[in-house]
Amino acid sequence: MQGPVGMISSVLQMTPFWPLKVMQENKALIGVNIGRLWQEEDLLTAELRAILQGVAEGAFRPIVDAEVPLAEAPRAHRRLEQRENFGKVVLVP
Repeated sequence: MQGPVGMISSVLQMTPFWPLKVMQENKALIGVNIGRLWQEEDLLTAELRAILQGVAEGAFRPIVDAEVPLAEAPRAHRRLEQRENFGKVVLVP
Protein backbone atom coordinates (compact mmCIF):
# COMPACT_ATOMS: atom_id res chain seq x y z
CA MET A 1 0.00 0.00 0.00
CA GLN A 2 1.42 3.39 -0.88
CA GLY A 3 1.63 6.28 1.56
CA PRO A 4 0.32 9.82 1.07
CA VAL A 5 3.31 10.93 -1.04
CA GLY A 6 2.89 7.94 -3.38
CA MET A 7 -0.83 8.61 -3.68
CA ILE A 8 -0.23 12.28 -4.57
CA SER A 9 2.41 11.24 -7.10
CA SER A 10 -0.04 8.79 -8.71
CA VAL A 11 -2.78 11.41 -8.91
CA LEU A 12 -0.42 13.96 -10.47
CA GLN A 13 0.48 11.44 -13.21
CA MET A 14 -3.16 10.89 -14.19
CA THR A 15 -4.52 12.25 -17.43
CA PRO A 16 -6.65 15.33 -16.72
CA PHE A 17 -10.36 14.67 -16.60
CA TRP A 18 -12.60 17.30 -18.16
CA PRO A 19 -16.26 16.67 -17.18
CA LEU A 20 -17.66 19.17 -19.72
CA LYS A 21 -15.88 17.40 -22.58
CA VAL A 22 -17.33 14.08 -21.46
CA MET A 23 -20.80 15.59 -21.26
CA GLN A 24 -20.49 17.22 -24.70
CA GLU A 25 -19.56 13.84 -26.17
CA ASN A 26 -22.61 12.30 -24.48
CA LYS A 27 -20.47 9.89 -22.48
CA ALA A 28 -20.57 8.84 -18.85
CA LEU A 29 -18.10 7.84 -16.18
CA ILE A 30 -19.72 5.50 -13.68
CA GLY A 31 -18.20 3.69 -10.75
CA VAL A 32 -19.26 1.80 -7.68
CA ASN A 33 -17.42 1.54 -4.39
CA ILE A 34 -18.40 -1.99 -3.38
CA GLY A 35 -16.43 -1.56 -0.17
CA ARG A 36 -19.40 0.39 1.16
CA LEU A 37 -21.76 -2.47 0.29
CA TRP A 38 -20.26 -5.16 2.57
CA GLN A 39 -23.11 -4.64 5.05
CA GLU A 40 -25.68 -4.99 2.22
CA GLU A 41 -25.16 -8.71 1.72
CA ASP A 42 -28.35 -9.38 -0.29
CA LEU A 43 -27.73 -6.47 -2.66
CA LEU A 44 -24.04 -7.29 -3.08
CA THR A 45 -24.75 -11.00 -3.66
CA ALA A 46 -27.34 -10.22 -6.34
CA GLU A 47 -25.06 -7.75 -8.10
CA LEU A 48 -22.06 -10.07 -8.05
CA ARG A 49 -24.17 -12.96 -9.37
CA ALA A 50 -25.34 -10.75 -12.26
CA ILE A 51 -21.73 -9.82 -13.04
CA LEU A 52 -20.61 -13.47 -12.95
CA GLN A 53 -23.51 -14.44 -15.21
CA GLY A 54 -22.41 -11.76 -17.68
CA VAL A 55 -18.88 -13.13 -17.58
CA ALA A 56 -20.12 -16.69 -18.16
CA GLU A 57 -22.23 -15.51 -21.12
CA GLY A 58 -19.34 -13.61 -22.64
CA ALA A 59 -20.92 -10.18 -22.17
CA PHE A 60 -17.81 -8.96 -20.35
CA ARG A 61 -14.48 -9.56 -22.00
CA PRO A 62 -11.38 -8.17 -20.36
CA ILE A 63 -8.89 -6.33 -22.51
CA VAL A 64 -5.58 -8.13 -22.06
CA ASP A 65 -2.60 -5.89 -22.62
CA ALA A 66 0.09 -8.50 -21.95
CA GLU A 67 0.64 -12.02 -20.70
CA VAL A 68 3.83 -12.20 -18.65
CA PRO A 69 5.42 -15.38 -17.27
CA LEU A 70 5.14 -15.60 -13.49
CA ALA A 71 8.94 -15.78 -13.30
CA GLU A 72 8.98 -12.26 -14.79
CA ALA A 73 6.46 -10.78 -12.34
CA PRO A 74 8.68 -7.77 -11.58
CA ARG A 75 8.53 -6.81 -15.27
CA ALA A 76 4.73 -7.01 -15.20
CA HIS A 77 4.62 -4.89 -12.05
CA ARG A 78 6.86 -2.24 -13.64
CA ARG A 79 4.57 -2.15 -16.67
CA LEU A 80 1.62 -1.39 -14.40
CA GLU A 81 3.53 1.01 -12.20
CA GLN A 82 4.76 3.00 -15.20
CA ARG A 83 1.24 3.04 -16.65
CA GLU A 84 2.34 1.42 -19.90
CA ASN A 85 -0.59 -0.98 -20.04
CA PHE A 86 -3.93 -0.60 -21.74
CA GLY A 87 -5.93 -3.39 -20.18
CA LYS A 88 -5.01 -6.21 -17.90
CA VAL A 89 -1.50 -7.54 -17.40
CA VAL A 90 -1.88 -11.26 -16.74
CA LEU A 91 0.70 -13.43 -15.00
CA VAL A 92 0.85 -16.91 -16.54
CA PRO A 93 2.57 -20.05 -15.15
